[in-house]
Amino acid sequence: MRRADYDAREMPNVFVVLARVSAAQILALAPAARWPPHTATTERTLRSFAVLTEPAVLAVQPWRIAVITTDAATTLEELARRRPTPVPVTTLALINQVEPGTRIAAGTKLKWVVGQPLP
Repeated sequence: MRRADYDAREMPNVFVVLARVSAAQILALAPAARWPPHTATTERTLRSFAVLTEPAVLAVQPWRIAVITTDAATTLEELARRRPTPVPVTTLALINQVEPGTRIAAGTKLKWVVGQPLP
């Protein structure tokens, strides 16, 4: 991040650093009197943000939640072996409010995460 990409200013009792990046703004805030020890860390943190250029990362698409209906009694583990998902079974259990390994009746509606695994 270039120096021009962020503002640092002292206001009456507060020191503010505002970083501008394309999708977000990052704010560092501290009482002005206590700011000096944090200056280097804050600037290093703000400079650590960079433009993404890696094609695999840029191609990432958001995951979606599909509602599926079980066609037979099963467990999330069995379903995950037959139906791809980018998340662990523990996440599926959490979003469906069941314990991993629980037998799920036929005809039960479940939330299922769909999408490609992260690179």
